[in-house]
Order: sequence, then structure tokens, then C-alpha cells
Amino acid sequence: MALVSGCSSNGLGDSKLVNECTWNRSSCMHEGSYEPGEREYAEQEAKDLNKASSKKLRRYGK
Repeated sequence: MALVSGCSSNGLGDSKLVNECTWNRSSCMHEGSYEPGEREYAEQEAKDLNKASSKKLRRYGK
């Protein structure tokens, strides 16, 4: 499973970061150990981003 927690949306320069993560996934991959609870948070953020992207694609794909 790939985690993209570095690409979570916070409203500050998101499009540049998301674009960078799209074309260079390794730039958004976490290396090293996680703080307690951080891995679960990152996984949930990735799920939420994937869900939002799927909704957006469905909306524009009709």
C-alpha cells in the first residue's frame, strides 16, 4: 500500500504539491518511523483523498 500523506489538502499551495505527487510519487512517500498514531492518520488521509478524487472524476466523467 502506498501512503501519500505528504499530499494531504490544507489549502496552501495544494495544486503544486498534488501535481508534484502525481508525477513524482517518491517525493510524497514517507521514509522513516512514524509517531504513535501517525500511520493510521496517513492511511485515513490517503483514503479520504482517493474518495474525493473518485467523486470528482465521476462528476466530470458524466
